[in-house]
Amino acid sequence: MAKISLFIQLLESFTKQFIKDVGRAPKTRNELMSIQDDVVRYLNKKKGVPEGPKKPPFQGFTPEVIQGGKSKEGIKSIPVDEQFTTKRIHKIDDELDNLSTKEGKYGNMNRNDRDD
Repeated sequence: MAKISLFIQLLESFTKQFIKDVGRAPKTRNELMSIQDDVVRYLNKKKGVPEGPKKPPFQGFTPEVIQGGKSKEGIKSIPVDEQFTTKRIHKIDDELDNLSTKEGKYGNMNRNDRDD
């Protein structure tokens, strides 16, 4: 019942606004339907809840930093042989270049003869 009275109150308010803007009461059925449509759009937009103070979006949530986790010393202590890694990458790059130009140890192979 409260929503019906809210609808009626809004309809009266929107009708008064129409009279104020246009300078006359709505005459046609189309004008009345337009006012009703505006009221329904307003109710749908507001979901039937009147305007008021808004709550903060994260009410009741207080972010905090969690201490701990992995230290950077643990990551630095992992031994990496950069020369080995770099040499291996260059070797793979050279093999791929040779493969694309059909040179090297895979140059004479047919596509069907290669291992997948």
